[in-house]
Amino acid sequence: MEKDKQELEFKRLKLKLERERQHRRHLEDQYELNKSLLQSAKEEIEKLVFQVTHDLRAPISSLGQIVEEILPQLPLDRKNVFLSSIARVQDISNEVLQRHKVTDRTIQINTTKKAVDVIALVKSIVDEKKIQYSSSEEIKFELNLKGFEENEQAYANMREVELTCIIYNTIENSIEAIRESNKDKGVISLSIEKVSTDYKINVVDNGIGIEEEKMKDLGKYGVTLKKTGNGLGLYSSIHYLNKRGGDLKIQSLKGKGTTVTISLPISDISKKKIKVAPDTTIVIVDDDVLIHESIRLLLEDTDFCGDIVDFYTEEEFRSWHNLFGTSNEINTFHIIDGFINSHYPNGPKIACELNLIENSIIYTGKRNLMPSGSDVLKVFDKSVLLSDIITFQSN
Repeated sequence: MEKDKQELEFKRLKLKLERERQHRRHLEDQYELNKSLLQSAKEEIEKLVFQVTHDLRAPISSLGQIVEEILPQLPLDRKNVFLSSIARVQDISNEVLQRHKVTDRTIQINTTKKAVDVIALVKSIVDEKKIQYSSSEEIKFELNLKGFEENEQAYANMREVELTCIIYNTIENSIEAIRESNKDKGVISLSIEKVSTDYKINVVDNGIGIEEEKMKDLGKYGVTLKKTGNGLGLYSSIHYLNKRGGDLKIQSLKGKGTTVTISLPISDISKKKIKVAPDTTIVIVDDDVLIHESIRLLLEDTDFCGDIVDFYTEEEFRSWHNLFGTSNEINTFHIIDGFINSHYPNGPKIACELNLIENSIIYTGKRNLMPSGSDVLKVFDKSVLLSDIITFQSN
């Protein structure tokens, strides 16, 4: 009797297990089907974007000829505004066509990084806006370059067409906010400054402002505060910036105005390399074995002749530093990961707590997630080669 009960229970468990297996297989099949459908939809959307962009090129080109030939009576500065706007649309079209190349029915994404002179670009946009609104006292545009010398260039890791779209979108949002506020005199003030390893572009307006409870959803896909908007502009701006290791933050006060801060990683073209003595002890603090190996390989192609010390956890490094790191007999330079066995950016915290700011860099693949206090540190994305950051030279 007992044996029959055990056999019955065994059959029941076996049947239950088989049902669970079938359910799992069904879920896996459904997942693969949904994945395939999503991929097909993505390809169709990309092809549509490609086709629409391609078809727009001809009328845009014709519009440029009309401005050149049919409107010669326009003052030169105003005609240049028209031509500049047309050129901007052409640049965006060309960017889309270059980024989405249809080959063998698949779309290849062009992610080539380029540098843009932030000062030159922002100046040209502000000059254009000043001309555009010169016959009206509705809005005044200002530009302040903080800490830059005359004719100084400021290159950031960003494609020009991307940053152009971001700046124009931000300014247009400010213009709409000022108009909605019904103020007699609107002011949009832009400033550029260098903060640690970033260029900061601040766009400040005295528009209607944003209510605090609406701030948390700004930047999400489809979220907009405009009556006729779609939320794509701000979403795309944040996407572009995060892709290049940058960031966008918004501060606003209802009835007072809004400040948008755009952070852009300084390009290696603008950076001065960090000088390190060839016999320095290089301390690598990273939980990824491959990063340690790649750094060692890169150092082989330099004039470096010192020792290399490897640490894979925060605890190991802190223990070593307490014993040897503070010794005046050892000249050290630290390459520290932003996230060491942690979802929290503990790399900057370690560097600050151990007073390593002057002789270390934060070398991270998540540069845009570094805390605001990291401004005092030298933070670099892992896509940048160490040879573009450090040079080994004797004093």
